[in-house]
Amino acid sequence: MLDSGQLVLPLGGFEAVERYAYYLVHPRQTDLSGRLRAVIDWLVQSAAC
Repeated sequence: MLDSGQLVLPLGGFEAVERYAYYLVHPRQTDLSGRLRAVIDWLVQSAAC
């Protein structure tokens, strides 16, 4: 689905649970690709809801 530029929820949806945290780890010197940046932005936006 990323090939088409769409981000989808693979399991049909989710509920935000406040007791969980997400960590994204990558080398500091690495430039993030546009696709990876889109996934990170989507995760941050989804977690903020």
